[in-house]
Amino acid sequence: MTSKECPSCKTSNPESASYCRKCGTRFPEHTKPGKSHMCHIENFAIKKQSNGKFLVEWNAINADKVTINGRDVTGQNRFIATVKDSQMILLRVDNTTSFDVKEVNVVYDSQTIYKDKVVERTVTSATNVVTIILLIVFIIISAFSLHYAYRLEDRNYSGERFLSNIFGYKSYLLINGSNEGRTVNIPTHGASLMYDVKTNASEYEVLDLPKWCTLEKNDSYFIIKATKNRQSNRTANIRIKTRNDEVTMCLDQAVYKPQRLLVNDKKVVDSNLSASSGQITYQVNTDADSYEINSLSSWFRVITQGTESFTISYEENPKRTERTDWFKVKSEGMEVKINLIQVAQKITGQIKDVTVEHNVFKNGVKGMKILVDFSVQNMKGIDGSCAVYFYYENGNRVKDTNGSYATSDNQAATHKTIKPNYDSSSYTDVEIFMPYNELEVGTGKHNLKFYCKIWEYSTSSAISVAESQYYSFTLTNN
Repeated sequence: MTSKECPSCKTSNPESASYCRKCGTRFPEHTKPGKSHMCHIENFAIKKQSNGKFLVEWNAINADKVTINGRDVTGQNRFIATVKDSQMILLRVDNTTSFDVKEVNVVYDSQTIYKDKVVERTVTSATNVVTIILLIVFIIISAFSLHYAYRLEDRNYSGERFLSNIFGYKSYLLINGSNEGRTVNIPTHGASLMYDVKTNASEYEVLDLPKWCTLEKNDSYFIIKATKNRQSNRTANIRIKTRNDEVTMCLDQAVYKPQRLLVNDKKVVDSNLSASSGQITYQVNTDADSYEINSLSSWFRVITQGTESFTISYEENPKRTERTDWFKVKSEGMEVKINLIQVAQKITGQIKDVTVEHNVFKNGVKGMKILVDFSVQNMKGIDGSCAVYFYYENGNRVKDTNGSYATSDNQAATHKTIKPNYDSSSYTDVEIFMPYNELEVGTGKHNLKFYCKIWEYSTSSAISVAESQYYSFTLTNN
């Protein structure tokens, strides 16, 4: 079986193949004898559907590739496009010798407008080029002369006026296919709206354009660009005018109202702050032009504010209790509440060393002297104590029933009160005395132990700050 090579991908194909099996390229000899190899678009149509959808239909002749806005739709003859405001749709067909283009601008609330482009890439022929050009010109002039008189009354015809006195004509001006006035509702955030112009006049004008609109004018269409409306509802009547005809359009634009204000993508924000001073940054997402921050307290403030974020700084919490506050971010009637929760300064402490001296007399009473080294933080001006608690070696409490050196439940104990003068205070050799006779253990030899604990009294109940390990000793009573 004989074969032939694809000119595009160099793949071998059967001699009778019309398209390349690999890349789909149409072989030139597939075109019928006497027909052009140029690709072109036939039966091109736009049909408006609901919800901003437009159905695009076409027939691609002699085309190897078909794209819509760069999307490959080869082998198809229809496509559904979704349009929000105004969008250009470009249908392009290609083969190895030429391409054809249909440009379509569709507007959500108007009819479609399009213009054609057909460009031949290469022409290779031994025929005399001048002869061909003259023949084409002759055919065009003949066709124009034959049909001009019949089309002057056709509203879709936009021919020149230079033969009108010979054939006679009726003037017309069509805006998007109509010569009647209309009201155009322009989106509040602004938009560019394109309108097709068909007229047999030599020129047209767009008059009475308001300051909030700009105009881009072409021979066959014009584009009105409206800005975002930040003031109040506004209306303007513009006129599209030729020498004999005029069409009025009413432009109506409601005021733009922002719909979105979020901080950290939320409507209510809870921020947990450390007890020490610091900073925190918030991200702002809004379609408004600006926003404001208010209801600030004395212990936090805004230090930077931009279009998309702001940063606040906050002071150290001097209290030993948690504190809360809030502020708001506002814009165009919208607001976001930001709650601040700052934890209390935590009192901390460490018992560094404990030493014991036995058989010490104080005020004529024999006992043991306990020396404690410790430090505390964030306890300035707060009452506290360093206490010592006594136990038997097996963990049972040692009793002191007379209450002189005992807890409320008669456990043998002693203490020394403290009230630090600084946020961070250190104590060395704090002396705590315990008489032996207050340890009610009876006669004989007893193995005992004790440990130390630091307390703070900033609230109604004592709070433990730090405690030591156990220290063992032997007590003998005769």
